[in-house]
Amino acid sequence: MYNILQWASAHDFLRGKRIMHAINFTLAGRHLPIRKVYQLRLTNGLKSSTLNGEAIASAVASTLKGARSFGTCTGSSPVRSSIIENYVNLQLLLTQEQIASAFKSLRRKVFRKNFSDLKRFSGIEERELNDLGKYIKKISVAEFYSKELRRFSFLPYSGLKIRKSNGKYRPLLIPSSKDRIVLSAVFPKVCNILKPALEEYGALGLGIKKEKDTSECKRILNEIQRALKNGEARYILKLDFKDFFSSIDRSILLKQLSKKFRGKDQRRLFRLIKVSIENKIEADSDFHGTFGHLKLKTTGIPQGLSYSPFLSSYYALPLDKIPNKVKGCKGFRYLDDMIVLSKSEGQANNVYELIKSGSEKLKLKLHPLEVGSKTQLLNIDGNSFEFLGVGISKNSLFIPKEAIQEFKNTFEREIVNVGIVKKFDFGEVIKAYKSFAGGWVNHYKSICPDSFVEVEKELLTYLDQYIEKHRTRKTIKEFFGDYRLTLSKPFLRIK
Repeated sequence: MYNILQWASAHDFLRGKRIMHAINFTLAGRHLPIRKVYQLRLTNGLKSSTLNGEAIASAVASTLKGARSFGTCTGSSPVRSSIIENYVNLQLLLTQEQIASAFKSLRRKVFRKNFSDLKRFSGIEERELNDLGKYIKKISVAEFYSKELRRFSFLPYSGLKIRKSNGKYRPLLIPSSKDRIVLSAVFPKVCNILKPALEEYGALGLGIKKEKDTSECKRILNEIQRALKNGEARYILKLDFKDFFSSIDRSILLKQLSKKFRGKDQRRLFRLIKVSIENKIEADSDFHGTFGHLKLKTTGIPQGLSYSPFLSSYYALPLDKIPNKVKGCKGFRYLDDMIVLSKSEGQANNVYELIKSGSEKLKLKLHPLEVGSKTQLLNIDGNSFEFLGVGISKNSLFIPKEAIQEFKNTFEREIVNVGIVKKFDFGEVIKAYKSFAGGWVNHYKSICPDSFVEVEKELLTYLDQYIEKHRTRKTIKEFFGDYRLTLSKPFLRIK
């Protein structure tokens, strides 16, 4: 239901017709007589000229208690607590050209994808269309614009468990094909509104991290390492948040966004964002059993929407402002990955207390600064740490051991094993390996080239031994024949 308190509060003080508009919008066409509005004013002792959001909400709620018996709502259906059907006319927000652009951007995602250990081979055999591909194939841009946007509403999201590299799971909420097109079309609008604020406070990646473009990541990591090397910072405060996306308080987020989305078009976009965040979830008992403690129906931002990273980055901007207020400190954050450089231990502890207080106001779950915690305070002399997947010490950037082990784990689980070489041909396996290794190599070779030289030797030895030297892998050895894998183009060599 569209909450009248949030609508009215977003407009501070409302006058005359705006009061009626708020009430009528909330009742989805079931009008309260204007005399009732004046009664609300008189009953609550309000000024005759203005009503604020909280007063409207309280007064309307009081009046609606007796709405049935007084017959103040038109129509035969009774007044319910969830009267609003979340329909919106998106033709007032989007042009047909913007929908066409969304169709174009989504066409590369139309082949079937799954989230099993065979995900890197999904669609290779028959290039089978997924639901999005089938939907785009059967409907034109013009037909979609005319039929789907005039009375648009979100279908429930499909809940899916996604395994993380540490073996734990995160909840992914997948929109329907129709909804994905709309979300893709409005993404540039959301980006344009929030991007200036994110840039002002240096939000890394602006919510989008791409391995193929390492320029920003490289610049930030070099800046951090240079500050350590030059003695500008001696301590590193590493901050870790638990269940970041799922802990975001929706009412706080919507209040933040309400201040940024101004004017008729932007307010329509704001309402669409609100509905998309509060949309229903359809999932099996396994999903709800795994993530029930997160209360996804009422809390957090759905992971799976095109603009979710942008919204989460914007939500935590108050934390980005804190380190810069403390002399000798500087902070860097990418979504829930945050570090603070400081000259002294006292400054770092001061920043921690301020961020802890700020996190509590945002209702984020910051791990405490204590022994064994994921939140840590390190003296950089003799210590190193990780940020954005790269190891950082006083003297260098390097590929961390965890990243090397994850390369091996992914290779064995998703690229080359007995099951895969029996199921797919040589060309398909090499294509999957090139895609995987190419992104990994591009990322680390660009950012920490000296470390990559040493790690490349280790991984080449590992790749050769994996294929040749384990007696249970006879099938794999025969599959590769005289060919061996490398970490440079064309990622294949003759033995």
